[in-house]
Amino acid sequence: MSKRILIFTLALGIVMSLVMGGIAFADQATSTQATPVTLTVYFERYDYPSKFPELAQMTENIVKNYEKLHPNVQIKLIPDTFGEETNYETWLTAQFAAGTEPDISWEQYYQRWVEKGWWIPLNKYLEEPDPYAAPGQGREHWKDCVPNFVWDSIIAPDGNSYTVDLDWVETGVFYNKEIFDKLGISPNFTTWDQFMQDLKIIKAHGYIPFDFGMSGTTWTPYQWIDDIFTTSAFADQVPEMYMPKYSELYKQTYDGEEWRVLTPEETAKAIYDGIYSTNNPRFVEFLKLMKQFSEYWPSGFTSLDYDSMLSLFLSGKAAMVWLGSWSMPEIAQSAPFKWGLTYLPPLSTEQIPQLPKIFQDVSFRVGGPNGAAQYGITIGAEKNHVVSWAVDFLKYLSTPNTMGKVAAASEMYIPMIKGTEVNPAIAFFEKIASYPTRAFMDPEGRFPPAIANEYGTIMENYLVGSINMETAQKQIQEVLNEYVKEMASEYHYSWYK
Repeated sequence: MSKRILIFTLALGIVMSLVMGGIAFADQATSTQATPVTLTVYFERYDYPSKFPELAQMTENIVKNYEKLHPNVQIKLIPDTFGEETNYETWLTAQFAAGTEPDISWEQYYQRWVEKGWWIPLNKYLEEPDPYAAPGQGREHWKDCVPNFVWDSIIAPDGNSYTVDLDWVETGVFYNKEIFDKLGISPNFTTWDQFMQDLKIIKAHGYIPFDFGMSGTTWTPYQWIDDIFTTSAFADQVPEMYMPKYSELYKQTYDGEEWRVLTPEETAKAIYDGIYSTNNPRFVEFLKLMKQFSEYWPSGFTSLDYDSMLSLFLSGKAAMVWLGSWSMPEIAQSAPFKWGLTYLPPLSTEQIPQLPKIFQDVSFRVGGPNGAAQYGITIGAEKNHVVSWAVDFLKYLSTPNTMGKVAAASEMYIPMIKGTEVNPAIAFFEKIASYPTRAFMDPEGRFPPAIANEYGTIMENYLVGSINMETAQKQIQEVLNEYVKEMASEYHYSWYK
């Protein structure tokens, strides 16, 4: 073999090993494979050793395997020790203020929309190939690792994607079988009126019918019922709220009709056009439904957060609680009684006269891309010149044998990574995932944080009787108008005069 051929063969071997190994170069042209790289990563619940040690070990093994592929890369994990999400948000804000933020971190996708300048857009990277993926699952274009509807759900109002979302959550109503059997109640609710009658029976026997909270200081499942009731009340007018540019971008349907979550701009325009308005009779129907349902919530529900709701249900005092799929392992381990899963019954024209026919026999779901695998790359990665390595690591995570396997093993989250085998334990939540999505996002995602807080406070005051319906309508409309002005000022909408 000639010297020239030998050199060519060696060079070709090096290039092929880099390609097959998925090597990504660091940001600067001067960086090499031998250049030491450190990535700091926060995985949220997938690295929560004190609560989910087996999942944490699986996640750490994934990290070690990546480090074996790339000996020059060290990944420093930030374990989840925060407990409540508000504690994490406080910590993250402090890290950005101090310039010590992680390179890759979890965050609710809609929070990233308002955290200007913290996260880098991933659009151009999503078009790149993922060398770790199988054909059709990201090998040609990284974004193909998950279905299109995932990207449609998390795109920001400015058109950028700041999040790679590798799992999905659904919700379910956990019920105490012992209470249901004792009172002769079936968990297979078929109508809303029957559901209300069952709640009445449960309350008459001294139990808390529906364990619910809406603490103003933190997120709670109150957000979900707000979504469902608002969506149901305005379902016939939602198609009027869709804007052509988003309809072209998000081709989503239900039963052959366009149906999807409204974008922030569409919500703002619907308010501006007077459709999503507290003066609309549909909003009155929403408020009446909310008031009726709240009569069966615990005393002091305005001080109950998510963990308090879970604890109250596990105490055996409550017949039902509406929680996320992520709570199933804890309930399975801690409940001193037999329990089951069901869901809220569909509303009908008895409650919402104008409810479209396609939604009269099915409930809306409120699950979505709010799981533990919502990862983004921070501006810290830019400052540390490790963006390309951060991208490469996220590509590595976006396969069935990495985060897909961890999500399936969690029994809390539904893996969205194509090719992942789904754990049978979450089959119920797969069923719920087939229901039509709500059109209105959680108030905390529908509105910016300050406006969402104002809205929540008014709803609390209305539900506890501090203000009447007319006052609630007036105050909420003021909040909605404030939202439109804020959005129009920031995004310069052409329709806003």
